[in-house]
Amino acid sequence: MDWSTIALLFSMMVMISITQRTGIFEFIALWMIKRVSGKPVALFFWIGILTAVGSALLDNVTTVLLLVPVLLHMIKQLNLRAFPYLVNVIISSNVGGTATMIGDPPIL
Repeated sequence: MDWSTIALLFSMMVMISITQRTGIFEFIALWMIKRVSGKPVALFFWIGILTAVGSALLDNVTTVLLLVPVLLHMIKQLNLRAFPYLVNVIISSNVGGTATMIGDPPIL
């Protein structure tokens, strides 16, 4: 077991829960809903792009931890099914992570 990885993931989850109390995820979700005019297909497309770019710049797990609360808030506001959007985030994170060594670090 790699305790440094577990500590990193745990601390990221703590940071996400603290950040969630500020309302920034709701703000980002409402901003994105406004940008795509509430269209589900446009939201699907832009969430995939945002995830891939974020995953190329950050670690895959970090990107998913940051985007899923925003995504779930948007889905709740638009009364959409969560499954296709979450699969989109997972696939886009993996695709974006392979673009750089930061997004998908090699295991030594």
